Amino acid sequence: MVQVPIQRHGPKDWESNSLVPDAVFQAAESHCAITAMHLRLQHMFGLRASEAMCLKPQESDLGENLLIHRGTKGGRGRVVPISTDAQRATLEAAKALVNPHTGLLGRYGHNLNKTRAHYYYVLKANGITRRESGVTSHGLRHGYVRSRPVWKARFRQRQGAHRILHVWEQRPLPTLARRQAAGDGRGICSRSQSGKGALG
Repeated sequence: MVQVPIQRHGPKDWESNSLVPDAVFQAAESHCAITAMHLRLQHMFGLRASEAMCLKPQESDLGENLLIHRGTKGGRGRVVPISTDAQRATLEAAKALVNPHTGLLGRYGHNLNKTRAHYYYVLKANGITRRESGVTSHGLRHGYVRSRPVWKARFRQRQGAHRILHVWEQRPLPTLARRQAAGDGRGICSRSQSGKGALG
């Protein structure tokens, strides 16, 4: 992959930096289907890397919402709406990859440190680093946030007070909705993904 200048400011999502998420997911899948699924979940539901690694897809599926309460920032849980067919398809595909002993997306016996190390190894192998492509996997979360209407006022707000008033009148941005949408609230999942001592 061609190395690009590191951006200190500006959009951090993949699309704004000329990366096509699906193409990267397919490339990552050739290295590891689990890591590729972690990335897809981040993209579809705005998850942090730790949240994707600690997610139990079957247990967290509430029907119309996805419960996120492991690996969260500040240990604060939230629910994310499952509002599109693509989100539902991604979640069902994730369920097919879970470890039957733990319910997690990961190899049996792998602890969180090993899972994280493998995740970043796959990312580096596919050029997803700040130095090489100008983004990190966290940019998937930025892309999710930017694509959600409830967040548009927040991003426009930085462009000038004159435009803000109009946006806020048409699309209110309640603090609670903002927090629930992406979880402003760092938690941990089990140190071992073997199923022993896993958090409920």
